[in-house]
Amino acid sequence: MKDDLSAFVLSLLQEAPASGGALIERVQAARPALLQRRAASTYAQLARLVARGDVVLLAEGPGERVYGVAGARAQVPRPPGPPNTFGLGPKQLIQVDRVLHRVTRGLPEHFFHELRHAVVVAADRRVSEGMPASRATRDALVDLGPPSAVRRVLRAAARGRPAPLRPRLRARWIVLAAAILALVIVRVTVLGVHTVPTNSMAPTLMAADEGGDARILVNRLAYLFGSPQRGDVAVFRRRPADDLFVKRIAALPGEEVRLVGGDLFIDGERLLKERPLLDRMRVPLYGLEDFEELEEIPAGWNLKQPLHTGFRLPDGTIERGDLACREVVLRLVVRASSEPCTLTIRLEQGFTPPNTVTLGTDRGRIVVEGHVIHVMARDPKDEQHSLLRIRTDRSREIWITNADRSFRVEIDGVEVVRTPVRRYGTFLSVRLRWFDNPPILEQLEVARDLYHAGTEEARIWKLEPDEVFMLGDNSGQSRDSRHYGPVPVTALEGRVFAVVWPWSRLRWVR
Repeated sequence: MKDDLSAFVLSLLQEAPASGGALIERVQAARPALLQRRAASTYAQLARLVARGDVVLLAEGPGERVYGVAGARAQVPRPPGPPNTFGLGPKQLIQVDRVLHRVTRGLPEHFFHELRHAVVVAADRRVSEGMPASRATRDALVDLGPPSAVRRVLRAAARGRPAPLRPRLRARWIVLAAAILALVIVRVTVLGVHTVPTNSMAPTLMAADEGGDARILVNRLAYLFGSPQRGDVAVFRRRPADDLFVKRIAALPGEEVRLVGGDLFIDGERLLKERPLLDRMRVPLYGLEDFEELEEIPAGWNLKQPLHTGFRLPDGTIERGDLACREVVLRLVVRASSEPCTLTIRLEQGFTPPNTVTLGTDRGRIVVEGHVIHVMARDPKDEQHSLLRIRTDRSREIWITNADRSFRVEIDGVEVVRTPVRRYGTFLSVRLRWFDNPPILEQLEVARDLYHAGTEEARIWKLEPDEVFMLGDNSGQSRDSRHYGPVPVTALEGRVFAVVWPWSRLRWVR
């Protein structure tokens, strides 16, 4: 196509000398397929022909240049003036000038005049054929080619070198090869792609051969430029020849670790997980879709069974688990359907007195028996009144946590109650009851805290300054630091941050 356009431009100049703008006009009229909305490429062919010596500059006027074949100097015409226009109004001419001034800024003046000539003639011809003036002007400008590419062609032509409007195939291959090379470098140095061999980290990561997570992404730079954080899901090798392990960082360098009753003790104190860490480590079990009876029993709903160290399988079923876990994390998003409305959430932990949270459209009340905490806010002037009040015009997010031997209530991100729990009983009962008008439950999630099974001798591990303690989320099926001891920080190969295959399991890893 480039050689065809060059040959046709040369044949037109052999017939009669012409300016760049006139050449564009004549090519568009005779063989428009050669341009295909890249009319400015005519300048690249002119530069090519001039460099070869086939075409010479015959005259240079105030606005345009005239080109012709070598030996045609006796036929030098006068440089043409601005073309006559009958179909374009002042508004369209101003639009043409504004676009072309931007494209030719800093370049020889004749480029502006010659492009203006070509655009005005092309637009005027379209108007004469019945096209509206504004659309004709727009189409004529588009026919020049992309503005950035047109400017590149004009700059090259000003230096006497051709520059095609369309990128060369070689350049495309170079860009593609560079992109592939960059991806390979990122893959080797930054990202690792691994499989999950077992369910030791379930439900956070499920075994690939059981329909779980076939491919996980690992940030290899996480521990080269940063420190391990409690709760990170990391990959490591105990020895260079070993396969990769995937576990969660439970304790940090220099800490003293002990596992008692499912909880983690750090430096002799039970680890009380604050909300961000609890969010990363909680195990969702039941959701609103699991409780169809909520719609059938307007008076309330009750879950009265032990929570175990089970988890939800990819097919949606619940694996019960072998160990009892009575640490519950309850999350609700609720809104009052109408006034009055009262919602009571009651947690019973066997021998411990029940913990009761009551929220209403006209009152709020939190009672923790045994530790004598009463938060009552019936007075509208009380600051707690609006915080403990469920509303009809706005949803409230409520977190009720009975974990790490601590009972906590959080409403819309504000912690309302925190009190210690002395001991847990043999069963868990979660009860929701409402009075007057039933509330609208937009979301409901019953989750449990991670349960770390201890050892028979209740061993204490003292970590060195360069060691971390790794545990699997599925404690009953995990072989981890409880069995082979702490892991050197240098053995950590990266932090798991996403599951990328299969698509049904695509998600970020907490």
